[in-house]
Amino acid sequence: MLNLNVIGLVQTGDMKGYYVKPVQDTDGTGGYYLFFSKDFSIKQAEGFDEWYLNSEDISKRI
Repeated sequence: MLNLNVIGLVQTGDMKGYYVKPVQDTDGTGGYYLFFSKDFSIKQAEGFDEWYLNSEDISKRI
């Protein structure tokens, strides 16, 4: 199950050490974002996003 708007810490893989936050944006883009950041409490922290069409695709990624 995908927990939207909940921040988690990536434990393995190429994003290990980043925090991740899945966000539903079906009203805006029609899909979902995964926001990655080294520290969500710092606006200028290193980070980026990935966009997915549906929650099933996000669940495969995280």
